[in-house]
Amino acid sequence: MKIKEIRKSNYSGYVYDLEIKNTHNYIVNGVVVHNCHEESNTKGKHGDLIRLNDVLLDLPPGIELAIGGGNPLDHPDLKEFLVNCKQKGFICNLTINQLHLKKHYDFIWELINSDLVKGIGISYRKEFKTKEEISFANYEHSVIHLINGIDDYKSIEQLMNVGYKKFLLLGYKQFGNGVQHYNKFSKEIEDKIKKWYMFIPKYIGKCLISFDNLAIEQLNIKRFFTDEGWETFYQGDDFTLSVYIDAVEQKFAPTSRSSERKSFNDYSLKDYFNKFRKKK
Repeated sequence: MKIKEIRKSNYSGYVYDLEIKNTHNYIVNGVVVHNCHEESNTKGKHGDLIRLNDVLLDLPPGIELAIGGGNPLDHPDLKEFLVNCKQKGFICNLTINQLHLKKHYDFIWELINSDLVKGIGISYRKEFKTKEEISFANYEHSVIHLINGIDDYKSIEQLMNVGYKKFLLLGYKQFGNGVQHYNKFSKEIEDKIKKWYMFIPKYIGKCLISFDNLAIEQLNIKRFFTDEGWETFYQGDDFTLSVYIDAVEQKFAPTSRSSERKSFNDYSLKDYFNKFRKKK
């Protein structure tokens, strides 16, 4: 099993986590997906990508942008933004909800084949059955995103059976809508976390599993390593090599679950990162 912190780049060592749209335009069982820590909803708005381009001007070629939402695929300026990023030498990854794969199937492959997007993170919602959902297993940079406390650990088995080999386990965020959801379903959530804790060793060696820092903490992943091994695999705390950028609200933050946010009007990205980031 490889330990990898989601916000650390395989390319340059620095990752900028972007939210460009805060709308969820999908409904599950008649209600809007309700555990979103960013409080996305059906009446959200687009981020200003022209302003965002200005914010990113200081960044050097080779940095990695992890782009998400809401549903970033619905942003009318997404492709143009990605073209600009490619021209600057940025590596762009896109997080896509499973329920959007069919609707945007051709567009996603267009972005991949044009080398505008490198990594595809697929947020898991239910069993993969359609040909569109299964087809992305053939793309070497597809990673399934699962949430500790929301998704069942057995989901990995079904996904492996249709060809997926790479997984990212995210910690449960008691932030935004995640607070209310936890208060309502805490017993169920904690039970799933306990089962992940117990059964995660079952998948060691069978697939590649990465973790964000919160999942590492919640599941005590360090227990599987010697001190030397941990130094080799662990890539550092949040906000040492990464930063969160909210293009909708035009704010910077240490992580997506941080309420300590600063306006684009008060700091450049470079100044914000240098002034506030955690030291290694």
